[in-house]
Amino acid sequence: MDKNERHLHQAPLPRVTCSGFGGYRRAEQDFIRPERFDGLKPALNANVATIAPRGLGRSYGDAALNENGALLFVGRLDRFLAFDPETRVLRVEAGVRVLDIMRMAVPMGLTLAVAPGLSDITVGGCAAFDVHSKNHWRCGGFGDWVLSMRVMLASGEMVDCTRTSNSELFYATLGGLGLTGIIAEIEIQLEILAGTLVRNKSDAFDGLDDLFRKFEDATVEAGHCVAWLDILNGRDPNGIVISSVVTNEACPDRKLSWGEMERKPLGLIAPFFNKLSNRAFNLMYAAKHRVFPHGDIDLRSFLFPWDALPNWNRLYGKPGFVEYQCCFPLEGAKRGFEELISAVARQRSNFPAYFAAVKRMRAGIGMLSFPIEGYSLLLDFPVRVGLFEFLDELDEIVAAHGGRVYLAKDGRLSASAFSRMYPNRDDWMKVRAKVDPGQRFSSNMGRRLNLGCR
Repeated sequence: MDKNERHLHQAPLPRVTCSGFGGYRRAEQDFIRPERFDGLKPALNANVATIAPRGLGRSYGDAALNENGALLFVGRLDRFLAFDPETRVLRVEAGVRVLDIMRMAVPMGLTLAVAPGLSDITVGGCAAFDVHSKNHWRCGGFGDWVLSMRVMLASGEMVDCTRTSNSELFYATLGGLGLTGIIAEIEIQLEILAGTLVRNKSDAFDGLDDLFRKFEDATVEAGHCVAWLDILNGRDPNGIVISSVVTNEACPDRKLSWGEMERKPLGLIAPFFNKLSNRAFNLMYAAKHRVFPHGDIDLRSFLFPWDALPNWNRLYGKPGFVEYQCCFPLEGAKRGFEELISAVARQRSNFPAYFAAVKRMRAGIGMLSFPIEGYSLLLDFPVRVGLFEFLDELDEIVAAHGGRVYLAKDGRLSASAFSRMYPNRDDWMKVRAKVDPGQRFSSNMGRRLNLGCR
């Protein structure tokens, strides 16, 4: 036992209270922070009941909370390990941020093919939730671009896994919520970057028939596509389909910057962030895109729109918010959307959805990956009394149509609903039982969803 391991067994660990990004789930637990890779195994052997890996805390609910256990912070494992410019293969430790990779890759004419909307996220977190972007129908999820992972099991053994070697662990870990082991290193395939200027085209739609028709048309040529919906105003959903193409033209009068994000005191604005102000914003946003259907934007602002407001979650104040994201199979997606949006519209005086968006998806590759071939719908709700019961009703609609809820955004889905939505649950549980028979890895989410956690 080295001195680091003796310290973790003898000294009391600091207790911390953390929340998910949505702010509505909190937990108090011990906190372990290895400073470097060689401190990972001693950290795993700390004298605590259970361990949950945590990156930068961007999961919205309780996936990175572990009441009465410990959090193992991997943010210091942030070294770049190897890069081959010919094959464009990059190997990094799991605590490296998306921002760090883009800062390195873009000047070389390269990019991550799939990235979340905020760049201050670790690649370990991206793999643990198999995150997606606005190009999923074309590029798939983050996991589609992961070539290999090095995972530390509960036994302390370090295992390399790929699609062909230790493949069960590979597919269980992608989207596996950090419950199969600690992702220590990741090997990623980068993509050639077409340019740093993005051409956006906005196409207004009225009603769901118009939305799906224009979305399908847009995806024929666009590299990225997303639809913004307004369900606070009017009887039928309307909004804008925004299709985007990355070009090799220079950004006019703007130097592309990959500096650190500036956090703003958004909590001060929270009292004014309400249904009335969001209804007004939606009307202005729609009018802007209808009047100016074409526009150029720099790459960072396009890929990472939330970098401008990295702490935007504070707009919702202390109660927090739920970002409810679900996906419906392609066949019948319109019927699922109609039923769910109708339910939301009927309750918008009680539970208003401030923000709504649609993306086109293809099937994810991880056992618990969220995407299925079809369309996803995202809704942001401020937390109020009765909201969770209402979301249970939405879960029933989603499950009845063969859809599922995104676990990276979740902090309240029931275990029974989860089992109905994720048909590979039992296969995943078999892998978990094999690699963590003592249930060393755990989390509030793992216990809530009955994923073999204690």
